[in-house]
Amino acid sequence: VAFAGLFTAACKDSTSPRIVTALTIISPTSPQTIPVNGTVQFTAEAKNAAGEVLAVKPTWSIVSGGGTISSTGLFTAGTTPGTTVIAVTCSGITVNATITVAAGPLFAITVAPDTTLIVGATAQFRAVGRDALGNVVAITPVWSVINPVAGTLAGTIIPTTGLFTAGNTIGSYPNSVQACVGTICDQANVIVIIGPLFAITVAPDTTLVVGATAQFRAVGRDAGGNVVAITPVWSVINPVASTLAGTIIPTTGLFTAGNTTGSFPNSVQACVGTICDQANVI
Repeated sequence: VAFAGLFTAACKDSTSPRIVTALTIISPTSPQTIPVNGTVQFTAEAKNAAGEVLAVKPTWSIVSGGGTISSTGLFTAGTTPGTTVIAVTCSGITVNATITVAAGPLFAITVAPDTTLIVGATAQFRAVGRDALGNVVAITPVWSVINPVAGTLAGTIIPTTGLFTAGNTIGSYPNSVQACVGTICDQANVIVIIGPLFAITVAPDTTLVVGATAQFRAVGRDAGGNVVAITPVWSVINPVASTLAGTIIPTTGLFTAGNTTGSFPNSVQACVGTICDQANVI
């Protein structure tokens, strides 16, 4: 009896010495989710063995997780999302409640990465949303390509995924890949550079007198048509009646017509690896 009296003294009916036998959190009635720095008022009800509600002042405390709770049961969330377990105690009876603290409303988006791509290449952009305190907020942004340079966009992007494909025009495109949720947006920079050699064009088709010389040229381009610097190997191919059109310096493309007149189609060739093109000689 004396031991029970200790608990009663700590949380007793303010109008009579009736003993608390049951303790219930009556508000809120279901698990709560509140934003960081948000508040929620908890209320507990104590009863005696006869089921009568007692006028008591229980003790509130935080069992685990962040935030604070006042002596009257007002819980204030911290600045970090997570789960908090709250306890209310009266006359040796303890009841727990769980509250979920979620990130606040979207405050800012960060788009990454700034990217350098060859023409036609792809890159996966990502966007991270955060609340005003820097906590990550789940978002589903809308992607777009903006800020054309000289009327040309950096490339194209899938609006729902952020998968970007570089265009065919090389250049620097600042703040060109954008992600938005409503009016909250951010951008990333793109630089489009020349791609690998895709094709060679040899010129000019030439008519020469026997023994004359001509300087042939070869221009390399990537898949987007941008010029690629090359150092081709020159040769004379496709003999007519076993006779070649002439000779050529392999490193420079300086051609000298032979002594046999005739038409020699596709006879002057320039190659970089397996990529080649030819010009005609008469």
